[in-house]
Amino acid sequence: MTDVKKYEIGDLTMEKVFRPKNIVNLSDLQAVFDQVENALYTLKVERDEQAEKLALDESKQEHLQQVFLRKLDDILKKFD
Repeated sequence: MTDVKKYEIGDLTMEKVFRPKNIVNLSDLQAVFDQVENALYTLKVERDEQAEKLALDESKQEHLQQVFLRKLDDILKKFD
């Protein structure tokens, strides 16, 4: 069984964090969580896209290196 931590929003949190932003009911709080979730998802998608692009760039670089080495080998063979 996993340990689950339960966090409760107390009066101080309500007064210092939520009330100044006029978040006073659960639907407002859910809207905040939805926006946070959306922002985190967007960051994940952007990170995944960057990782994919980097992998493609590395693959292209490896290919160009192989082409260069083959051409260099062809040139050197002419001097044998």
